[in-house]
Amino acid sequence: CEIDRAIELTRPLVAHPSLFVGVASRMMRTGSTALLTFVIAMLREHPGLACARFNGRPMMHHAAGEACVEVVQELINLGIDPNLLDNLGHSALYRLASAAPSQQCAAAVSALNWLNASSA
Repeated sequence: CEIDRAIELTRPLVAHPSLFVGVASRMMRTGSTALLTFVIAMLREHPGLACARFNGRPMMHHAAGEACVEVVQELINLGIDPNLLDNLGHSALYRLASAAPSQQCAAAVSALNWLNASSA
């Protein structure tokens, strides 16, 4: 199965956090439950991945940009600040608003606001 192969090829990237974040971003984009479960499991197993950046953007920004609330919630649970800025000074909410399809954006913004408020 392609998903199993993707997971098998991605697992060793935990030794290269930046690359893992880039691949995880693509996994989140698919919306595949199996891939999202894998990303969350790797974050729990290797919490340092939550702080890694790919192309100057932390994992939080990639998750928000893909409107992947499950991963955003896990990152907050791991102690990552949802207001963290990327290398260009943008927040995760900015990434969400600029990248998420409009039908997902309202629900994801509400979820991010709720998560942000609950982490305060």
